[in-house]
Amino acid sequence: MNWNAIETALEAKLRSLNLGMPIWSENVEYSNVPGQVYIAIEHYFVDSDKIATGVMETVGVTRFIINFPAGEGPGPAAALADIVSAAFAPGTSIPAGSGYVTMNKFSLGHKEPGVDPAWWALPLSVYYNAYHNS
Repeated sequence: MNWNAIETALEAKLRSLNLGMPIWSENVEYSNVPGQVYIAIEHYFVDSDKIATGVMETVGVTRFIINFPAGEGPGPAAALADIVSAAFAPGTSIPAGSGYVTMNKFSLGHKEPGVDPAWWALPLSVYYNAYHNS
């Protein structure tokens, strides 16, 4: 399994929730629409190691960043974070390439100013381990 298989599996899981809003990832070009809440995805790979004969473990973090217009308040973004965190609850496993990804934990960050001053961002980090044949 390669990094792309892990990214694809995590993004497909998020898209399967049918949240009714744009989802931006590193491989998808997106320009925000005024007033339209959207989710941006960032992937961080931490480590990859052989843990047994023929078995590799990859550790990583994916951030789902819920972006919402200033003045709207974080309530709707927090409600979305609840839906996303439930789908990626610790112990949840999803197939990825020749293996699977298991979620370990998640953490909800503090709202922070977005890149555009008219926007705020609420980051949700999902920590996982991926297992596959080496």
